[in-house]
Amino acid sequence: MHRSLILLSCTVGVLMACGPSDVTPRSTAITSADYAAFGPMDGARLGLGRTPDKTALAAMDTDIDAEGATLPSGRGSDEEGKTLYAQQCAMCHAADGRGMPPAFPRLL
Repeated sequence: MHRSLILLSCTVGVLMACGPSDVTPRSTAITSADYAAFGPMDGARLGLGRTPDKTALAAMDTDIDAEGATLPSGRGSDEEGKTLYAQQCAMCHAADGRGMPPAFPRLL
């Protein structure tokens, strides 16, 4: 058992010594250049969904003022919105809405 452990240690040491010495760690952060090379994840490229027309985009482009006077008609509460955001949005856009640009834009 002792002999096997020594042999294993020597083998690992030799393998580590033979490896490349000029390895530069690469950041895993998404950069603007990475995003430009990869491109947007649109439906046509993935074979999913459809490209929205101007009417569909206008329906989604809703700005809400601080008092809530421009809220679209519907239902819901502040607590329901917080729960929904935490479940469906925060993973990409962050809990504070600052996002992870350029892939996941800032919401605030």
